Amino acid sequence: MVKKISYYILQFFIASVFIFSAFTKLFPVESFELNIATSGIIGWALVPYFARIFIGIEAILGFFLILNLKPKFVLKSIIGVLIFFTLYLVYIWFKNGENIDCGCFGEFVSLNIKESIIKNIILLVLSFLVLKNLNPFNLKYQKIIIPVLIVSMISLPFILTSVVPVKYNDDFSNNATYKLDVNSLGEFNYNGKIYDLSTGKKIVCFFSLSCKFCKLAAKKITIINKNLDGNLPIFYVLGGSEKYLETFWEESNSEKFPYLLLQPSNENNIIFFNLSGSVLPSIYFLEDGIVKKKVHFENLEQSIIEDFMNK
Repeated sequence: MVKKISYYILQFFIASVFIFSAFTKLFPVESFELNIATSGIIGWALVPYFARIFIGIEAILGFFLILNLKPKFVLKSIIGVLIFFTLYLVYIWFKNGENIDCGCFGEFVSLNIKESIIKNIILLVLSFLVLKNLNPFNLKYQKIIIPVLIVSMISLPFILTSVVPVKYNDDFSNNATYKLDVNSLGEFNYNGKIYDLSTGKKIVCFFSLSCKFCKLAAKKITIINKNLDGNLPIFYVLGGSEKYLETFWEESNSEKFPYLLLQPSNENNIIFFNLSGSVLPSIYFLEDGIVKKKVHFENLEQSIIEDFMNK
């Protein structure tokens, strides 16, 4: 009896890890989306759907295992998922190094690639152990519970975090909308080179060093830039104390595009928020200093940047 209880405790533990992993990826789901996009295997248009469906499947496996619904099939599925993602993590390790957050538990728990592989190996060993010593019991009303649980868990991520379909935008105006007073920033000097933001096409990003969504936007901008051959005219205007600058680069995994740091002061704060507006991050698409489009994190898409650069 004690042995049976011990194995069910292990079964409950594995299930809990999967449920915890699913729900921590949801808030914010954008962070998980970016981790998927980093691989380059799935296109931007499909990433939001894949992310939510995967979260739903994780939750299904966890709840099925706790309720002992089809436990043999579920454990074999879990083993398959763990093997697949361990191999995927090895691929990412060789491609980008081990010091990348795998995104296994969203932003709630940070694990690098090596730590995540170790976690998967432990779960694999426990899963094989439980599979070998299964003690199935029959839950009543399985024919009702199973479809309800599947539909609920697949639907819930889409209900809690809606998807805005990606489409190519055709709303860049050929007429001047308004001019962004980038000259109020003073001289944009980066590594001894002076840039003029008021000429040509520029993508100017206003980020706060402490803003979570600014870090996600910086990561997304970096991925898009790599997808588009790394030649985009991207410039960062960063607001915050210099002591947080290195943390910003590390947590955003952003390329160090030419940037201007506005450290906190009454004058700098006024300049920064007069230009950025009250909602961060703010990303401007400028042509000769004229704002052709302004987006925030939620509507920053590769298609928008491609449209802007091709106009």
